[in-house]
Amino acid sequence: MLHRPTPPVPAALLRVVLLAAAVDAAHAEAPPRHPKEAELLVFSDVFQVNGIIKSMVGPFTTRSIRVRPNAPPELLWLTGFQMEVVDAGGLQPQSYEFECHSNLAWPRDDPPGVQRPVGQVFTLTQGQVDVRLPPGFGLPSTSAEAIVFNSQVLNLTRPEEQKAVRHRARVRYVRDADLTQPMKPLVVTSAYVMASLGGEAMVYGVADPDPKRAAASCHAGALPRGAPGAQKDALGRPFTGHWVVEPGRHEYRTLVTDLMNIPYDTTVHFIGVHVHPYSQSLELRDLTTGKSVWKSTQTTHPDRPSLTNIDYYSGVEGLPIHAGHDYELVSVYDNPTSDATDAMATMFLYYLDQKFDKTVLAAAGANGADTAAP
Repeated sequence: MLHRPTPPVPAALLRVVLLAAAVDAAHAEAPPRHPKEAELLVFSDVFQVNGIIKSMVGPFTTRSIRVRPNAPPELLWLTGFQMEVVDAGGLQPQSYEFECHSNLAWPRDDPPGVQRPVGQVFTLTQGQVDVRLPPGFGLPSTSAEAIVFNSQVLNLTRPEEQKAVRHRARVRYVRDADLTQPMKPLVVTSAYVMASLGGEAMVYGVADPDPKRAAASCHAGALPRGAPGAQKDALGRPFTGHWVVEPGRHEYRTLVTDLMNIPYDTTVHFIGVHVHPYSQSLELRDLTTGKSVWKSTQTTHPDRPSLTNIDYYSGVEGLPIHAGHDYELVSVYDNPTSDATDAMATMFLYYLDQKFDKTVLAAAGANGADTAAP
């Protein structure tokens, strides 16, 4: 569902401002920051809102950025991401209801010494607009990497609206050279609920599932109007991670063992969630033990389709996760309207990288290796 991005537009088109490590008063309630943390301020293009704009189909910005564009090549640690909706001038706050999502993604080619199973770095959406990794943890990168910034506008609630807005994002990072204690490296993988487009419930990637796996079958669903086409599993069967939700309460399941592709027993220290309005919960369950790994709950405004909160996990101790276990993702949506709506349900899991070799990545950064997409 979330793939490596297509080649970004030239970095010269990007408006960025380097900030001091201090966070202004408007972000006093943000999660605790690293004492050496700095920020890069990034703006989207101006989006013109003219009436209703459905999820995943509105105008968007995709750009290549360098976190320290004018500095010598070096090893960096990405520690967080925050976004705001502002006016066309980039100053006055506007409603988060004009936010579909804001993403950071890795470039197409990974530098030496790192593993990146998915392209995503961070994803923000309504209800989850400010995240930080737990203290002492980071995503290793180099200042030579051209990370991709993507942001898309949304308007599900204001049919008469005529307004110009843009998205303002803060990329948080720490220079390895400023550390007094080493960072613990994290790897991002993902798990997402899917609907079968084959006319019947199916287990993703499994032809003849045992009863336990069969219980994690993807429901038979349909693509929303304007949504991208289907993706196929290893058996050539069509599925989608963006589906239609009819009125009422629905529970959706997907076997996500292969999607997660956990290579060894480790611990998860951060979990981000991407869902759409009317989502009630998203839970990762260990089918091998029969226990819940972690469950996120979400809140939608009582009067309109606008997410007001999405729980995320952040912890130094971490949640155990195992390479030899099966996992399922369980999504619950409750559509209180008389019309169909659309849904997505994704978890981004940041687990401890037990094979990271700092010396290899640091050498790549020092050599100025450019890993931007061609």
